[in-house]
Amino acid sequence: MLRISTPRARRTLIAAASAAALGAVLSGCTSTDGTEASASPTAEASGTGTAAPSEPSVSPTPASSTPTPSATSPTDAVASDPPATTPTPAPGENRAQVAVTVTSWGVSNGLFSAGAVVEGVVEDGALCFMTMTDGDRTVTANGESARSAASSSCGDGLIVDVDDLSSGTWSLTIAFRSDTAEGTSAPQEVDIP
Repeated sequence: MLRISTPRARRTLIAAASAAALGAVLSGCTSTDGTEASASPTAEASGTGTAAPSEPSVSPTPASSTPTPSATSPTDAVASDPPATTPTPAPGENRAQVAVTVTSWGVSNGLFSAGAVVEGVVEDGALCFMTMTDGDRTVTANGESARSAASSSCGDGLIVDVDDLSSGTWSLTIAFRSDTAEGTSAPQEVDIP
């Protein structure tokens, strides 16, 4: 049998035993969902040898077996493209008239290029025509449209060599034509250096 003869030796033994017991309890504390549970011991070592640690307070979070319903389903949060639109021609016409807006133009590396957007028409491969006019002189280029979520754009292939244009102010128009729709932009004045 072990005899402890001094109060100091008793306190040391109690503190060591308490620490070992607390460590064992805390290392085994996990909640039912596999995460560590919080433990908060309430006793502190006082140095008198009279305080004993109380049981740690463990509050495991129970695992929920039923998912919590949400206000929206996962498919409600997914963005999707609106359905492709096809303009309706007016009575007696083969194609609907659509608005074409010039959105860009400029000179870079000896080439003049331009672009336009066609709202309400979602089509790939429709024809786009760029026309540059200066008095009696006309320079043209053509390309194909590309679709986006709610419109089509013209720009691919709408390029001419600046050497084909003289310096000065030119009138730029871009036309769009598909099986179902057509339209031409308002003339846009552009300066060629």
